[in-house]
Amino acid sequence: MEIKIKHLTKVFPGNPKKHIRDTIAVNDLDITIPDGKLVGLLGPSGCGKSTTLYLISGLQTPTEGEIWFGDEEVTNLSPERRGIGLVFQNYALYPHMTIYKNVEFPLTNLKVERPLTTFYRYTINYTYPMTETDHYEGIVKSVASLCNKLVIKDNSITGNIDDAGILRLEVVLNGISEADFAKYDAAFGKIINAEKEVSVEQVSDALFDHTIRISFGEIDAVAEMKALLKEYALKPIDFYAYVTLEGSNEIFFKVKKLTEANYNEFEARINELGGSVIEHNSNISVSYRKLTKAERQEIVYETAKLVQIEEYLENIDTIGESVVVGRVEEETGETKLTAVIFPAYDKYPDMSENDLRTEIQKSIAALNKKLPSFKQIHKLEFRKT
Repeated sequence: MEIKIKHLTKVFPGNPKKHIRDTIAVNDLDITIPDGKLVGLLGPSGCGKSTTLYLISGLQTPTEGEIWFGDEEVTNLSPERRGIGLVFQNYALYPHMTIYKNVEFPLTNLKVERPLTTFYRYTINYTYPMTETDHYEGIVKSVASLCNKLVIKDNSITGNIDDAGILRLEVVLNGISEADFAKYDAAFGKIINAEKEVSVEQVSDALFDHTIRISFGEIDAVAEMKALLKEYALKPIDFYAYVTLEGSNEIFFKVKKLTEANYNEFEARINELGGSVIEHNSNISVSYRKLTKAERQEIVYETAKLVQIEEYLENIDTIGESVVVGRVEEETGETKLTAVIFPAYDKYPDMSENDLRTEIQKSIAALNKKLPSFKQIHKLEFRKT
């Protein structure tokens, strides 16, 4: 992600009564930080290094200027919605907390987006021949645990075992998207391999956020437009009414959480007022929820796996300094080890390609033996840099 800072200025106001002048912490800063580059800010104490970082992260508001993340301006965006982290100069641990609690604590206030797509009610009827090793209570608890992990709160699970030993299980999942059901269905197969019948009923339409620009020509329709918004119980964001250089009356605003059908009806009413929509963009609306305790626990544990791999690689005999590239998948909570990189050419420029492959494969074999949960590390890509 490229970061652009345009004419950024931060002034801390003084106190005239105490004869304290304004302090200019950052003065007309213009800088572009390319995507993937490591950049350091150097300067004496008090020159504005920390203030610049606080402005980028959203902890402080600039007096003037703009901050861009890629193509998105984030100058007035709240810190929790910027998707970046900040490590303070003096890190602090809570002495009364365990290591786990110290790592988990920042996650308690973290919110994740939930797209407000079309939601459905799924009724799934499973048929499964029970074996001697199967337990009805265990199967029901596993399904309930799966729903809890996928944050499907509105659910019901009922079932019985008939005289022939056939389990008949009914699971109702209410208010979930097609993507949510796909995750559930894939994970359910790991509990039991049962035949199923699925019925689906739509319970709500997708909601969209709309950005609208309307031209009314010579008509001044500000009052009528505000009345129309009130009629539809819409609270406009950034409502602007102005006259263009050509003398046309235009109105610009944003509205949130409107279905496609409601928007089409709303636009038809605009046309009745003599207006014409000359610009319209829409994006799927989102709601926010906090991470559940199970999700926080999964993130802490899965992140710790990457740390363990890095520590282990530092201690095994590899042919060069290794680098771990990995991430924790947001959707599944699982650790994905993208690559373990051995920059062998740096230290062994004369070694043949076959010898390099052999040595690196030995290191990967040692890693697989030490960490059996990562036995998918089997593909070796050889790239010269």
